[in-house]
Amino acid sequence: MAFTIGSLEFGTPGSGYMVNGPITRKLEPKLIVRQNPFALVDNQIANVQNAISEWSIPIRIYGAGATKALVVADMAAKIAALNAVLTADPNPNFIEDSLDYSGSPVTYYQMVKSNAILPGRQDLTEKRGVYEETIVVRTWPFGSLDESVSITLDPDTVTKVALFPLCGWSDPDDDGDPVAIALEGDAPAPLTITIAGSALANAVCAVCPPGSSIGDFYFSDTVGPFTEPCVMEVVTVPLAGRYRALAYLTSGTAGATYGIGTGDATTPQTTVFLASTGETPALTDLGEFSATAGLNLSLFLVSGHAWCMGLIIVPVDVSCVSAWKLPTVSALVFSYNANTHLSYVIGNGITAPLDMANLLVVTDPGGSEYTVSITYNPLLYGWGQ
Repeated sequence: MAFTIGSLEFGTPGSGYMVNGPITRKLEPKLIVRQNPFALVDNQIANVQNAISEWSIPIRIYGAGATKALVVADMAAKIAALNAVLTADPNPNFIEDSLDYSGSPVTYYQMVKSNAILPGRQDLTEKRGVYEETIVVRTWPFGSLDESVSITLDPDTVTKVALFPLCGWSDPDDDGDPVAIALEGDAPAPLTITIAGSALANAVCAVCPPGSSIGDFYFSDTVGPFTEPCVMEVVTVPLAGRYRALAYLTSGTAGATYGIGTGDATTPQTTVFLASTGETPALTDLGEFSATAGLNLSLFLVSGHAWCMGLIIVPVDVSCVSAWKLPTVSALVFSYNANTHLSYVIGNGITAPLDMANLLVVTDPGGSEYTVSITYNPLLYGWGQ
């Protein structure tokens, strides 16, 4: 097999490094309480893979030189080079694992800080200038391809609320239409989502079930004006799950208080005060609720004088991320390890299932056009295809 640790090649003749036996990789699942920033109670239990995978790798390091002193010095230099790769913190290196033939698929495993080699006096070292050891290399649990994959969006813009399919597309079939195909990889894919435009103030992204439509989450027929107290809108939630209610609201000069209720509630279960915003609607967070399929959700005006330009329910039980009160940015990146504007972001990136789910994207201010792009690195248990 072809195997490298950082820039060091284990198996290339003359490199001075060899894999000298079977490689084992230890990956232990564990129970965790999955954090949900939108939940009233963090009670989602998941059996997940440990954040660290440990590789046990038997190796040989060969010294080169015309004399024993030069052989030992060269071997020591190679050990020092390997230790520098193992102990880097943060570690920019990868394990590169592939089958040993030209064009073989390759999987890259991101390394984290590992233990250094502490060489001792051994029989092979003394006689032939060959050092043997089993090293332990720590990596993130899954490997990935070396390049990210883009998800094609058509159209790729959103002016208020949009639903994008999370899938790939094949070449056109006999009818001339491309066919949707599942995302690549062996495990749910961490997405990198870029929203670009002008004067972006708030943004929310969430994973929705396969086969869902924008009408399952966005209800745009509420307008107004309304005067207190009243039910501004009653909508039927088609899909069971946990949701966050958002609405584009504007209040009169005295401000207003809003709330949501479920079922046959005559009073809101949560209330939110919205200061005066004149005629410009603001994306307002109205709180979280749990729904069975067909549940009636009520939007209340508790006090004041108000208009509503749309009610949105955002699923939060799979994967959700949001950014609020941004400093008027032109681009926002949600990623599993590199979110921009961190102090404004809730959640740590989107992880999408591989079963062709949808991505709900909500942007504010409503009416402004923003471009959405999505990429991901397929997560792999072994060699990539």
